Amino acid sequence: MRNNNGAIVRKITRRSLSANKKRNFFIAVAIMLTGFMLASVFSVGISLIESITISPFRLEGTLAHMGAARLNEAQIEKLHNLDYVTNIGESARVAHAEFPHIDDGMLMVYIDRNTWENFSSPTFTNIVGHYGEDGNWIKLSRHKLSEMGIENAYVGMEITLSFTPLGSDASQTETFTLAAIYTEFVSAHRGAFTPIFVSRSFAERHGQIYPENMNYQIIFRSLARAMDYAEQLASDLELDSHWLMGVNTAVLAAATFSPVPVYISMGVIIVFLMLTGFLLIYNVMYVSVSKDVRFYGLLKTLGTTPKQLRRIVNGQVLRLYLIGLPVGLLLAAAASFIFVPMFVTVSTESVISFSPVIYLGGAGFTLLTAYFGAFTSARKAARVSPIEALRYTGEQLTKVKHRASARGKVSRMAFRNVFREKKRAFVVLASLFLGITVFTVVMTMVNSLDTDYAVMDIYDHDFTISSTVFGTGLESEFIDNITQLPYVEEVRPDFLTAALLPYDERISRYVTHHVEHRETWGVTREMYVENGMYFTVRGIDSAWLSEWNDGQAEPFSPADIEAFKRGELMFMDVTMLGLLYHLSHEEIEQVFPIGTVFDMMLGIDEMAEPIQISAGLGGFADFRHNTGMRFAVGGAVVQFHMYGGFLENLLGENLRILHINVNATAGMDGVLNTAITAMLSPTHEMVSRYELRQRLAEERQAVMVLGTGLSAILGIIGIFNFINVISVGLLVREREFAALESVGMAKTQMRKMLRWEGAIYWITTIALSLILGNGIAFGIFTLADNAGHFAGFTYPLIPIAIAYALIIVICSVTPEIAYRSMSKTSLVERLREA
Repeated sequence: MRNNNGAIVRKITRRSLSANKKRNFFIAVAIMLTGFMLASVFSVGISLIESITISPFRLEGTLAHMGAARLNEAQIEKLHNLDYVTNIGESARVAHAEFPHIDDGMLMVYIDRNTWENFSSPTFTNIVGHYGEDGNWIKLSRHKLSEMGIENAYVGMEITLSFTPLGSDASQTETFTLAAIYTEFVSAHRGAFTPIFVSRSFAERHGQIYPENMNYQIIFRSLARAMDYAEQLASDLELDSHWLMGVNTAVLAAATFSPVPVYISMGVIIVFLMLTGFLLIYNVMYVSVSKDVRFYGLLKTLGTTPKQLRRIVNGQVLRLYLIGLPVGLLLAAAASFIFVPMFVTVSTESVISFSPVIYLGGAGFTLLTAYFGAFTSARKAARVSPIEALRYTGEQLTKVKHRASARGKVSRMAFRNVFREKKRAFVVLASLFLGITVFTVVMTMVNSLDTDYAVMDIYDHDFTISSTVFGTGLESEFIDNITQLPYVEEVRPDFLTAALLPYDERISRYVTHHVEHRETWGVTREMYVENGMYFTVRGIDSAWLSEWNDGQAEPFSPADIEAFKRGELMFMDVTMLGLLYHLSHEEIEQVFPIGTVFDMMLGIDEMAEPIQISAGLGGFADFRHNTGMRFAVGGAVVQFHMYGGFLENLLGENLRILHINVNATAGMDGVLNTAITAMLSPTHEMVSRYELRQRLAEERQAVMVLGTGLSAILGIIGIFNFINVISVGLLVREREFAALESVGMAKTQMRKMLRWEGAIYWITTIALSLILGNGIAFGIFTLADNAGHFAGFTYPLIPIAIAYALIIVICSVTPEIAYRSMSKTSLVERLREA
């Protein structure tokens, strides 16, 4: 006959909870901490992926993968029917607003509602207001309002602007109403800007809505395949050879980011946190069930089945889970506003994700942790026999054989007491070890992070200032003004020109790849055979070459360096070959064999009579800040690099300057950063070591705060485990202690034995930390050192010493306090109670 006493099982479960308030507290706290940490990991991981993905788009001010302009009606209709295009936005340049204190004024642009809501707004933050459908509604960023001298702007504010419509010479003045205010990040690109967004009715009134003036922003089906789709779209719409300039540069940055390492890291951390939570829940429940063995034995005698006993134990943990989990998830949500932005900070404001996955993941993995933590204890309760339960006194039930007598030595007695129940000892030691190991890893990584070394590894110069206009480059007046600034130590220019290579077998293999990817546009080999092919040529200085050469496994000889300075040797940057044509480095070397001598006409776009030269290909180099690549001429996607002094002597004043690399006097880069920033215009971009150093310092601080917090939580779990094991363990062993005292063991000897038990815990923990923990820290540092942000391994001696001292104090004091509380009653009373 089926035993159906579910109501009694639930009643026993509730009463067991009421009778174990101290245990309940520890388990609820463990579940709360586990839920908090797991939800925080999901939040950090998902937010980090979203932040890294959207960050380059925020710097461009749009989510568009590509832009196309001046399309005819047939192209527009075809564009809307392409299955790999998921969204299309419209915009049009309308006018230039005029401001006395802003040299180039401000562009006024119409964007439709779809573009505002799905392309532009997602890259902004702190948006207030609305789209502004008709009339003289405008939308402006806080940065631009500040430039206009408006500090306390509000929605509905009236602003009078003077402007000149495109194609007109007559300036007009109208009053506009502020529809929306937002924070943009385009201004993080020094000199870049967002326009004044105007309504369609304003654009129509000034005659700017017509096909030739419309621009189309495009989002493809997949960001990962955006470059493939862009090339396909250029073919399908028969765009001209400059279609590559329409691809959002953020696509290239986002395409190189893979979320897989983040997911793997999340998985490792989740397993790690589940293990720590499991250890605490398991330990508390194991001790609790051991203490109540006689109770479960009596229940079994009365007919309770093993399944029902498991339900009693698991039911207690489930109820505590329902109490602790909401608190942990609420703490994780609150922490998202504080710690997540610190952890996922990139070049723009972080994205705080509140995806349901965060909380479902946190709740689900916490439930698994609680279940596995209670499973072993529940199984023990179900397996106990009534006879074993009645004889149980809290001591080891199995026989233990010792090879030698303790001979009265309290240290040996302490050692046997600690490892009498090996599982319990392992749980405590594992908890303490995990906490101190995480702290060691975090402190090691933070102490070893050298922001100056990292910045120098990423950027070659204190400041690199670029022109966004290929035709003009940097103005000589601007360069002179930079040179005359205080604290400018060095100015190194990068030049840019174009070359024509007549067709022959030396470029034949490249033309083959090129035509294969352009044949749908009507591009043929015959065109290049007849006209040759254009390439961009960048001029660099000899100092860069020397610095680059010093880091090579097989450096060039002095003779090669001299040949480079004479213009007889050049390098090639073929990044776009790999990106567009998917060629490996070995395949690129087959297309352009090293040592090939090229005949070319230099200065074709600057001089009436280009100059013919010959130069050999010396190798390939990594030019990380090559802004000029996106202005490739004539459809070529490679760039030659020659000695700047040679090009300057050859082309003279006709040679354009694309970059200047500026180095500051030691310690004065902050002052110079402010001075240069004030001089930049919308046609200038700047990257700065100073700004990167500031950002890395903030990220270093964020990692320290987060890592210390995580270490503290894991340390608390370990301490909870230790305190619980010692305090509950002493209560279980109360009969044993009373018996020892009754046969003559003094309280001083008892305290000494307990102090030895605590010492065994801290000695073992510190020993494991010194051997395994430090090894793990060094291993993780070695893996991370590949990123190049570390000048060397720096061990955090003082923080680790403080952590070790804290462990020693807690492990020494806890047994003493627990025994003192237990021994307040007389020996007779304790023997009677036992």
